[in-house]
Amino acid sequence: MIKEATNVHAVLFYGTAGSGLEEAASNLARGWLCPNGGCGDCAVCRAYEGGRMVDLMWIKPWGPSGIIKLSAIKRRTPREDDDPEPPLREFFRTRPLMARNKVAVFESAHRMNSDAANALLKTLEEPPEYAKVVLTSSEFARVLPTVRSRCLNIACEAASDPKADEMTRVFAPSPGLAEQVVRHQTAYERLWKLLESSLEAPHGAAIALSEKTREASEALAKSMDTGARAANAEVLRCISEWLMVRHPGKPHLAQEAVELHRFIVQNANPGPVFDLLWAKVLA
Repeated sequence: MIKEATNVHAVLFYGTAGSGLEEAASNLARGWLCPNGGCGDCAVCRAYEGGRMVDLMWIKPWGPSGIIKLSAIKRRTPREDDDPEPPLREFFRTRPLMARNKVAVFESAHRMNSDAANALLKTLEEPPEYAKVVLTSSEFARVLPTVRSRCLNIACEAASDPKADEMTRVFAPSPGLAEQVVRHQTAYERLWKLLESSLEAPHGAAIALSEKTREASEALAKSMDTGARAANAEVLRCISEWLMVRHPGKPHLAQEAVELHRFIVQNANPGPVFDLLWAKVLA
């Protein structure tokens, strides 16, 4: 692809968090920018390494909700202070100034709202000859199907560490996540012990387990120095991984945790979410 032996202009790298998505995107972007395919020595590569590459646009989720909005793709009126400058369409309107191509990288493409994703389709369908788009996602199914269909989709896999303890192997299916679990081991162990104890819990223990889950989330938020919403989402991610291992005959439970994770990300009240989940697990 870097040598342009194919006509690929858009690539979506997907896989679990910690599987090297951003590294893959960065390597491809540099290869598409550099006239020598990423030599590391030319002016383009030096500008890239120094963060001064004018022909590269890196788009990430932003704002309190962590969303990639329509304004990342095209200008809106009136312009708001947190709008990217320039939007993608204006960025691609002119030819590259110093690189071989112009490249836009979308990090966490599943965080694009529907307006942004639909607006991106026009660029993916009819890009200028010098335009390249790279997307990454740790939640492939949440990327708009019409966006996926217009990209070359490449899975990034990462092997788990065979030396890791059981908690780390369950909670962290990739090296990047394993590092996080080890760094905040005490908080994750609290959640792990709670989950393991639930295997012997009676049917009427759902409310008590829900309360302990909220407490475990608070401990994780404090350890990671993050907000309650992010901690609640991480707890649900871990619970879904645990359910797949401890309740392999009930895949619907893990799917339920995944669905509730989406509600939490959208700022739902965690109390009823945890209550519902434990009621279904213990049913």
